[in-house]
Amino acid sequence: LHWAGSVLDIIQCSIFKGVRHVFPVSTYATGKYKISEHDCVLSLPVELGPDGVNRVVEIQLNDDEQNQEMK
Repeated sequence: LHWAGSVLDIIQCSIFKGVRHVFPVSTYATGKYKISEHDCVLSLPVELGPDGVNRVVEIQLNDDEQNQEMK
């Protein structure tokens, strides 16, 4: 479980020291990938910084992937 401490340290640096990194974390997905539900939370790649989630890094999905996601 030593890796968990390393990951938490990197996340902590992103938040407290302003070092921006992209992490897969759970965040609200409203408005992403044609999701309109207000209480939908997904693990998405996000850029973390001092203000929390700066932006969601959107991945281009083809039509099959998009349809599969909504099932």
